[in-house]
Amino acid sequence: SGGSAVRRFVDCAAIYTTLFFLPAQVEQTLPRLSKERVGLLCAVPALFVLSLSPLTAHILDRSLLRRFLGAWTTAAFSFGMLGAAAGCMLLPGPATSAVAIVTLMVSYICLECGTAPFISLINLTTPKPLLPTTLAFSSALGHVGGFLGPYMLGTLHDALPGPGCHAHREHQAAVFALRAASVHKKVECTAEWGVGTLILAVACLALVLASGLQAARSLGGALRAGVCVSEP
Repeated sequence: SGGSAVRRFVDCAAIYTTLFFLPAQVEQTLPRLSKERVGLLCAVPALFVLSLSPLTAHILDRSLLRRFLGAWTTAAFSFGMLGAAAGCMLLPGPATSAVAIVTLMVSYICLECGTAPFISLINLTTPKPLLPTTLAFSSALGHVGGFLGPYMLGTLHDALPGPGCHAHREHQAAVFALRAASVHKKVECTAEWGVGTLILAVACLALVLASGLQAARSLGGALRAGVCVSEP
């Protein structure tokens, strides 16, 4: 259905945006970490997804209602956390930047753990003749979101400087100048990610809520028409 395709679009937009930019954000928040440790830290959310996804799927797949509620509440919660991460990015200070990174990771974990119930919900509520095309269309639109999400955030990052970034750059540039006159390093500011991340979170949350309402109507119609596959 259209609601499922839109939901997959926003899922992939948020997932790929987090995967693409998280290493840079971690490096800016914890500049003393080596590249290897940054990579290990960015792998932590994937480890949580691998361990929690089977349990989440087992709990939510016990009934059709659980699948539906789990699929959309995890997404809504995830984008709420994404908005909270954006708010932390916009606040000055290393502590809030670290909280923003943790919140980003939690948002990613929640969204990934809700993917399996969402896909199974499509399988249960789509008429069999339409099932191959529905899954293909949802996946195709999802990967479009996977491209547009990182592109949009990268563009907003360059176009919209975060609050306090100018003073942060001047301070860091003075620190670099004191360390070595020959050091030429581009000074980054975590707050530059805040505005774009907030726009992404609000847009994704609005689309998820709208698609959830449409999916609820479709689910009710499928139940009345007897389209849904019987529960195992």
